[in-house]
Amino acid sequence: MAEANARWRNLRASSFVLLGYLLLTLLFTWPLALHFGDRTPGFMLEDRDQNLWNLWWVSKSLTGLHNPYQSSFIYWPDGVSLLFHTLHPFNGLLAVVLLPLFGVIVTYNLIVVISFVLTGYAVYMLAHYLLQMIKQTAQPSSPTLQVMVAFVAGAAFSFAPFHLSQMRGIMQWVSMEWLPFYLYFLLRALPPLPGPASSPPSQGRNTSALRYGLLAAISLLCTALVDWYQVMYALIFTGLYLLYLLACGRGWLGWWTVLGRAAAVLLPVGVLLLPILVPMLRELQTASYMRPDPDEARRYSADLLSFLLPMRQHPLLGGFSFAVRDKWPLYAATNQYEVYLGFTVLLLAGAGLFVRRARPFNWLLGGLAILCLSLALGPVLQVNGVSIVGLPMPYNLFSKLPFASISRSPDRFSVLVNLSLSLLLALGLWSIVGPLVLNRLRFAYGVCGLALILLVAEFSPAPYPLAAAPVPPWYSTLAKEAGDFAILELPKQDGYWGGGQRMRFQTTHGKRIFGGYISREYYHPFVYQMPGFAQLEGQQPDVYGDDREQQLAALNYYLVRYVVLYAPSDPTEPKQVKGYDPTLYLERIAGLRATAVYTDGWLQAWRVPEVPPQPFVGLGEGWYAVEETAAGPQRWFSDTASLRLVNPSSVAISATLSFSMTALQARELVATLAGAEVYRQQLPASLLPYAIPLRLPPGESELHLSSPSGAAAPGAGDPRPLSFSLLNLRVKEDRLSLHRAAHSPQPTLALSCRFTS
Repeated sequence: MAEANARWRNLRASSFVLLGYLLLTLLFTWPLALHFGDRTPGFMLEDRDQNLWNLWWVSKSLTGLHNPYQSSFIYWPDGVSLLFHTLHPFNGLLAVVLLPLFGVIVTYNLIVVISFVLTGYAVYMLAHYLLQMIKQTAQPSSPTLQVMVAFVAGAAFSFAPFHLSQMRGIMQWVSMEWLPFYLYFLLRALPPLPGPASSPPSQGRNTSALRYGLLAAISLLCTALVDWYQVMYALIFTGLYLLYLLACGRGWLGWWTVLGRAAAVLLPVGVLLLPILVPMLRELQTASYMRPDPDEARRYSADLLSFLLPMRQHPLLGGFSFAVRDKWPLYAATNQYEVYLGFTVLLLAGAGLFVRRARPFNWLLGGLAILCLSLALGPVLQVNGVSIVGLPMPYNLFSKLPFASISRSPDRFSVLVNLSLSLLLALGLWSIVGPLVLNRLRFAYGVCGLALILLVAEFSPAPYPLAAAPVPPWYSTLAKEAGDFAILELPKQDGYWGGGQRMRFQTTHGKRIFGGYISREYYHPFVYQMPGFAQLEGQQPDVYGDDREQQLAALNYYLVRYVVLYAPSDPTEPKQVKGYDPTLYLERIAGLRATAVYTDGWLQAWRVPEVPPQPFVGLGEGWYAVEETAAGPQRWFSDTASLRLVNPSSVAISATLSFSMTALQARELVATLAGAEVYRQQLPASLLPYAIPLRLPPGESELHLSSPSGAAAPGAGDPRPLSFSLLNLRVKEDRLSLHRAAHSPQPTLALSCRFTS
């Protein structure tokens, strides 16, 4: 009966705590509750749009039984790896259920709200457990007061400026709940905290350790399915806590017990993550796109003063923060997260350091906060926007650890600073209100309420900026059109960030697109190298000229059904203003004789004509930029380059590759196809036509061109090493082969994914 009553009290307390965090979430995100179906919090539209797409893509791939870490729906047809993209597939799992019911905007907002509520609740549980461990057994206790103190600690973490600032559009960091859940279950799974604190009841200890170990493993797995940074921080805490237990343990706290229970948590998670980790490691060995620029860590480091500057969205103090940050270098003023710690938190956490019954665990928390704050400062100390060069910084040592080299955001170490301070806050607040339990309980409740009010006053950014997420009306119509096909969107994507909006549109129309925006970007040259695409993307006529049939053959082969041209400016989203002259695009679309199907103030759309399949050729790797000459557009290459040959037939065909070429100096040209040499000839330093007979297999193949004698700089201020220049590139099927291919079925386009370092 007593056990049933205790469970009922815990359930009731948890219900009130969850309701309290829900109300605080509605307050801190206000006025989101009034625009839940047509607005999202934040102002980083490119990242917000990317995360809307993440929810859509994970849901689509899982329900279609596809690998979510590989997508051909963006950067079609080459596709793209999402292994180092911030995909947060756990939220995508939620989207599998929520998207069909509510749509992508409401689903996004629901996940934001759920994450803030659960993050607060997880830290509440962690703080409440800590208070249970350090309470005086002889001292009268008030369970309600402990709940209030733990509630304030959870609010201090969940609504800290660092967490609130992630609502700008960085959903994987909005979803921080699994990190504190993991730490809570880990502490419950391992032997009790050493020191003068009283131990929890011993009955059922082994069973509890097994249960909590399983929950810790599940929480760490969920953490990995949200963000790898958070896994790194979870492992840092785990390692330091294990060292702490081994160093401070009692006699019955054998190190085998500590390490055995920790291994029982970590090893199963590692095994379950192998299907993701193994390809990630393989990709790390073969590509370098995921390694950030050496200066990025500095740009995404915290300024020491920023820990004392209130949020820039704060209704009263934000103007002061903007005034200070406006004097900093541009990258320091704009890129840093909000890492304000709050004076209420610092004062109560400082009191927590002196709670005798919490020693030495409170000292561990204090040391962890100082260590992570120093790491958040990055490789170069910055104080009020001024870089202090030459001072040794801990991050430089950390960055040499395995896998740390792909990390680029030191300021995210602030999450462990906030977590440590929130737990110290619980200790400090309890040291103030705990002695009041016997005679002045109401006053103790008032102190807790005052602490919460001060936190809200310091941290609240209300009204939080909201952003609309409109989609062109035509895309709702396009979504109903049957078939697997692609749309080619113009003008050319303005940097890789510009792909975010087009990915958001894709969540409505569901068709393949040729651009995109992923977290760790690399060059995607397809649309600048293939006939039809290069001309429509606004490039000048390339080495393969303006042959309409070749252009349409390429567009048809890669399933382009519509060409879409967006208006020069988008009044609904200021960050997406394009400001270009559409004349050239309109001329080239008209040259295809495409059929106009839709127009409004946002976009125009044309249906691409279909032509009989024929082979075509595009550029591969190794080519310099196109140059205009009296003979026509030409491209040089150094010692090697490749051409991308496409045979749309289902059988091999005979074809002739024709081109004009000149050598920088007389030298030999060698061409190989599928590893076999198909051409070798000495070319003079004059422009002449050439032809290479080829046997093309079905689908795509690559012809490699090389200069065995290497390349040389032409001089006259041009430092490029050059060998040959190419122009008038064509491929034509032989007549006999053409008759045979006309009676053969056409192949299905094979998907491929290529990576460049």
